[in-house]
Amino acid sequence: MSVPGIKEFRTQQFTKALPLLIESAQAGHATAQCMLGNMYQLGIGNVEVNESAAIYWYYQAAQQGYSTATGNLAGMVWAISPEAATALHQLSQQQQSRVAVQAS
Repeated sequence: MSVPGIKEFRTQQFTKALPLLIESAQAGHATAQCMLGNMYQLGIGNVEVNESAAIYWYYQAAQQGYSTATGNLAGMVWAISPEAATALHQLSQQQQSRVAVQAS
């Protein structure tokens, strides 16, 4: 099943991707949540940088075990609390290990 907004994001059609990703992220799709976090963190497309929104969307995806989001969240948290960022980084590695084991 195709998740609305992901193809548009990957092909750099960011203006078109944004409303679709918001809809998909609100519906609970972890990949869309992580991509939306990227857009808010980096100010991609017509999106203004919004660190609070980026953290929120990365956290939503991380809660579902999406390791990329967990790693991105750790990077953002590092400036606030290196200890918390280290814990998030370790969680991200554990999530990646579980995915690798499930794939084999």
